[in-house]
Amino acid sequence: HATLTFLDLVDKGEIECGADDKQAHSFLKAVVVTCLYAGAADRRDKVRSAIRVHQNNDIAVEYGLLASDLLEGVLLGQDLAATIETVEKSASAAAAEAFEKSKSSAALTDLLKQLSNQVMKDSPDSPFFDLRARSCELPGAFIAPLHQLRRLPADDAYVAAIRENIVQGAGDTCSRAIFLGAVVAAAFGPPPAAWVDKLTTAKDSTTNEATPLVRLVDDLSTKIIDHNARLRTP
Repeated sequence: HATLTFLDLVDKGEIECGADDKQAHSFLKAVVVTCLYAGAADRRDKVRSAIRVHQNNDIAVEYGLLASDLLEGVLLGQDLAATIETVEKSASAAAAEAFEKSKSSAALTDLLKQLSNQVMKDSPDSPFFDLRARSCELPGAFIAPLHQLRRLPADDAYVAAIRENIVQGAGDTCSRAIFLGAVVAAAFGPPPAAWVDKLTTAKDSTTNEATPLVRLVDDLSTKIIDHNARLRTP
């Protein structure tokens, strides 16, 4: 939806081409730009600009920035729990409510059902009555991964978090996984090698040749680290 609107506005010659879209796609831009500018004074401005190019929506920007704040904290070596607490203190009243809901002791599946029922309380007969909070919309798509970040297991945190997100089976699991995976990897280490080894090939845009996807990702990661010296291991 957001991309189709963006392309339509570009074709029309509009200067502001971002869609009025409050879905979790904002995480995609937030993760990459945060890695490029973590620790920089203008990091939030860069993230905000990147999101608005594609999603010119205040809610998308707000939660994209919160995701960026959380990722920056762990990228720069802060404890995950302490980072969540710090970011929560700076959140708006509406976002603070999302943080509060993420503290639920319920299992993720049960929490999403509870949130869905709250949102759809006036439409109990709707087929989405138990599913709405699993959708792509924010803040629900922020509450779910934040709830997971608060309850990570001591072992195999990355695998457990990504799998739990996948089996929810609805909504923008891809965008949630990008945010969730980035924070968990920054805090506890990269995905397992067995997963990485299963990545297939992709076409290199610079050479138009098939190249192992993992190599393209590694090359991009190297460029990001070269750009941002704060991410280099001493």
